[in-house]
Amino acid sequence: MVEGPRPYLHDLHAFRGVAILAIVMAHAAGLVLIQNARAAGGTQFAPTVKAINEVLWHDSTVFFALISGLLFSAVLAPRGWRAFFRGKA
Repeated sequence: MVEGPRPYLHDLHAFRGVAILAIVMAHAAGLVLIQNARAAGGTQFAPTVKAINEVLWHDSTVFFALISGLLFSAVLAPRGWRAFFRGKA
């Protein structure tokens, strides 16, 4: 199979970067909540911070997976699954 140059989808890669940042923020905010609860026994602001964390970052892994699927089908699918997993191994 002869492959041409793979397209670089700037917008999709940028959105993937936003998804990665959202995942990092979800974990960072969760860590802050855990440390706050351990150090101070929780504060009156903990439920508010937790709610904000859930609203802003909760589903970030879902759209990261969707973006990765789009990138696979747009860029890597012509190579096939076998070559994809062989490259990962």
